Amino acid sequence: MEFKDYLAALRRHWLSWVATTLLGVAIAAQILQLSAPTYEARAQVFVASSSTGTSQFVSQRVKSYPDIAVSRAVLGPVMDRLSIEAPFAEVRQHITASNPVDTSQIVITATSDYPAQAADLANAVAEEFAQVVEALERTESGPSPVSLTVTDPATEPTSPSGPSSLYVMGLGFVVGLLFGIALAIARSRMST
Repeated sequence: MEFKDYLAALRRHWLSWVATTLLGVAIAAQILQLSAPTYEARAQVFVASSSTGTSQFVSQRVKSYPDIAVSRAVLGPVMDRLSIEAPFAEVRQHITASNPVDTSQIVITATSDYPAQAADLANAVAEEFAQVVEALERTESGPSPVSLTVTDPATEPTSPSGPSSLYVMGLGFVVGLLFGIALAIARSRMST
């Protein structure tokens, strides 16, 4: 088939691809309707050296700190404090931690179906994380060489972070359209 044959097939079977495209958009709208909105809150923790000559130590160690933020040592006490009954693995899926490149900061991100819960979770993890890291870094000879401070506590998000209605509807449109075009071309080939 040449390009003009494809166009002729689309013209002849226009109802098929238009209906399939509309069906794709309708399914996407239904998915959005059934999906619970997700809220995302972020807390920022600054890592500083508590004594002179340890800044290089801090810059090397800070890269490993995001793993501690999602550890059982941090999340266990947080789950107790917030009375979270969900399994540890499920709670862990709602928390991420990252260290932006070339910074001494750790960003704790919490997601939840409720905005207040997302902010509470991010703040509780940030506070517990700071205490756990300082305790881990403490030596027998003296205090911890690092000091962690929650510099930017999480606030309650005002709008959901997902699912993105534009993305889901666009995906439904594209998938429906492509499937409809394939259906129209297949019907055209079978009819001849």
